[in-house]
Amino acid sequence: MQAFLSALLFKTSTLMGIDTQSGIIQMFVAEIMECYKHESIEDIQQAMIRGRRGEFEKTHAKRGALSMELIDGWIKAVLSEKARIREDFKRQESKLLQESENVLEVDYEAYKDRQEKTKNHMQEMMDKFNIRNPERIKQIENNKKVQQGKQIIKKYGGSK
Repeated sequence: MQAFLSALLFKTSTLMGIDTQSGIIQMFVAEIMECYKHESIEDIQQAMIRGRRGEFEKTHAKRGALSMELIDGWIKAVLSEKARIREDFKRQESKLLQESENVLEVDYEAYKDRQEKTKNHMQEMMDKFNIRNPERIKQIENNKKVQQGKQIIKKYGGSK
């Protein structure tokens, strides 16, 4: 990891046109490893790449100078952006989970009301068309879906 960070810092300083002694680079490497030991090397690499390209507000403390303060600013900017993206993702995930839970809630009172309205509507239609076939009525009552509906109503406190 030290060798990789050394090469990364050397490349950064070279591309920025900074003549940096290897002793200073080793000090930067030691500081980065101490301060950011729990961060991934990819995050540090992204900070160096984006920092030398000038993607952050603070790209050069002064022309031709590479400092730990500058490197630290780049790394913190990348980590802040990563944290913001992670929080946005968690917020979006939480919102979707909450919406899905709302969809799964069943209003049994509304269900019973719909069942009653359906039953009344069927009765009105039978009366309207003078349908009094007891066999058909029994067939409808024995229908599997009707039986399931009755079981649900009975289970959750229905009157029948």
